[in-house]
Amino acid sequence: MKIILVLLLLCSGFVEISAQTVALEKAALTVQYQSGKLTNEEVQKKKKQLDALIAEGFFDQVPYDSSSKKIILHSVIDLPGMMKKQIITRIKEWCAIHYGNINAVMHYSDDENGKIIIKGWFPVQYKETYTGWFGLQNVITPEVKCWHTISFTVKDSKMKMVYEDLHYELTYGGYSVGGTYIPRTTAELYMDWVFPIIDNTPETYQGRINLIKDTFTQVTANRESLRKYILFARDDYGF
Repeated sequence: MKIILVLLLLCSGFVEISAQTVALEKAALTVQYQSGKLTNEEVQKKKKQLDALIAEGFFDQVPYDSSSKKIILHSVIDLPGMMKKQIITRIKEWCAIHYGNINAVMHYSDDENGKIIIKGWFPVQYKETYTGWFGLQNVITPEVKCWHTISFTVKDSKMKMVYEDLHYELTYGGYSVGGTYIPRTTAELYMDWVFPIIDNTPETYQGRINLIKDTFTQVTANRESLRKYILFARDDYGF
């Protein structure tokens, strides 16, 4: 009877959102409870955490596709009065400015059909908490590289911008603890692997959420930066 009540709570207690990511989180929490990994109290605590994330709209930003198990960020940007050729030129200029070497990041370009594909990275700094000596909580702000692919599809007055294959280059170690040197190592973490977020350990849970939030903030900033740069073409030569 307890199991039935808890499962009903998991299935009906969340804010109703159609996002596939929320369904994934609810299912993962149910599995954790059924497998005996969580007590009733732990389920309640994790449910409160998920409710808070749902209420703030965190999962609305996560376009998780349950069939491909991938997170792909789509956006269509209106560029009134801009011709396809102008938009393509400004995209390439923006990439050269933001990525430093256009030849290093440009992987495909078809001006006639309005297609550009680039692969590069941007830095993401986020807050992470860990338990140190004597159980003390320490907050650090590591900076990681977020590698990604952006596909542009362009036509007159409009551009589609798709971020995919988002993954992080994480660096650990490179310091000494108690006279023991911890060697510097690098690892990859794909954004898709972070979900279900409920499966993360208590030690990594909040840090992973901060990492995703700050990544989305950077993606949004990049989109707006590019939109403004393209539209500024009208005034760029007015000197």
